[in-house]
Parts: sequence; C-alpha cells; structure tokens
Amino acid sequence: MTKNLVQSLNDDLTPDLCATFAARLGEEPAAVHKALHTVLPLLVGNLARHVTEVAHIDQLHTLIRSSDADDSDVAVLADKLRSDDGYQLVADGQHRALTLLGARVPTIASAESTIADLRPRSARELVGLAMTMVLSELKRELVERQLDEDGLTYLLMSQKPVLQGQIDPVLATALGYRDPDAMIAGIASVPEGDTLRPSWFASLMNSIRARYESGKGLDDLKGPETLPRVDDRGEPMTRRGPPPPWH
Repeated sequence: MTKNLVQSLNDDLTPDLCATFAARLGEEPAAVHKALHTVLPLLVGNLARHVTEVAHIDQLHTLIRSSDADDSDVAVLADKLRSDDGYQLVADGQHRALTLLGARVPTIASAESTIADLRPRSARELVGLAMTMVLSELKRELVERQLDEDGLTYLLMSQKPVLQGQIDPVLATALGYRDPDAMIAGIASVPEGDTLRPSWFASLMNSIRARYESGKGLDDLKGPETLPRVDDRGEPMTRRGPPPPWH
C-alpha cells in the first residue's frame, strides 16, 4: 500500500511544531497550523504534477538526495528551529521554495497571508518551511525504502487519489492552475487496485526518456493510457520540446 504523503505531513503538524514555527515567525499557532494544513497538499500536488518530466524528476531526486534536504523528523526540525540554526533553516526553506516554485512564491504567500491571517513576510517564510517539510518527508521515504528516480516518480504519482478535495482553490489559482481539478488532472495515474508492475513502469519511464532525448516531446507518444494528456492549466496537451518549469 502506497504511503499517503498528505496525511503523514498533516500528522506531523503537532502542537509543539506549530508553536515553534509560530514563535519563530511571531504569529499565532492556530494561524500557522491553518496555513501549513492548507499549503502542504498544494506542494505535494505540484511535485506530483511534474514528475513524469525527466528533467524534473532527476532534479528533484538530486535535490532530495543532497545535503540540502534533511531527513530529520518533526521533533528534530522543531529543535533546530529553536536553536541558533533557526535562521539558516528558514533561509534554506525559502531557497528550496524558489527552486521549485520560482516566481509563484509571492502569489502563493499572498494567498496564504489572506487565508490564515498572516503577515506577508511570515507567509513567505512559512511556504519555505512547508517545502522543507515536504522534502524531508520524501527523503525519509527515499532512505528507508531505497527509492531511485523511478520509485520517487511512482510515490508522487500515487498521491493523485488522495489529493482530491485537499487542494485549496485559491492556492491552486495562485500557482497558476484554473482550479484544483485542472491541477490534479495533469498528474499521471498508476494502475488502480494494484502495486506498480516494474515492467509497466520501466516501459513508461524508458518511453518518456527516449522521447525527450530525441527531442520529440510526448504529444504523439503511443504508450500507456495513464500518461498525462493535459497541460499545466488543464487544457489539452499540444506542447512539443523540453519540459515546462515546475511552476
């Protein structure tokens, strides 16, 4: 059974963690909890939306495997935030957010500020801390289950069902999607009711890599019906050439 990343991340939102984040940001714990509970599914969904693009999964796997992502649990994360390393942890989080969300960070932070009644600066820093939580969760999965790029891709693709009803419409719009359904529709699906067959997934990934290496893109790929068929905005996919940005 595939792990529900959103549920696992929500379970990490302990009173101690939220109080620590709140103390660092100068906000109320309830507002911090609301902001994190809202933005975490969005971040998972955005990563899942792009992992079938080879350049993206290679970049993400490298980022997670590097020392830039910490596989510490939330108790250790809270301790670090309370220590002298707290400022660096916040700065690292913002860097990760910019790497994976780019120019969308300010719009997401602005929406978060309104949703959870946070100061704009606090909202920006909290998006970075949320990204740190997501990457830490993924690194724990990679280390414990020894996942390679294909395993990471499957883990994120398998989140598609659990993301239904979890993504805030305002945040989906801030990230550039028409609505949550358009965002989720672009996540490739895996076979339902079964674990992923290695031969099926190897064939899928090899087909994707071969197409990009040849410069043909995915538009007319004759492969599994589970390949994404819509673009970043939920419209029919007609793009050729290199993969789009993460955001």
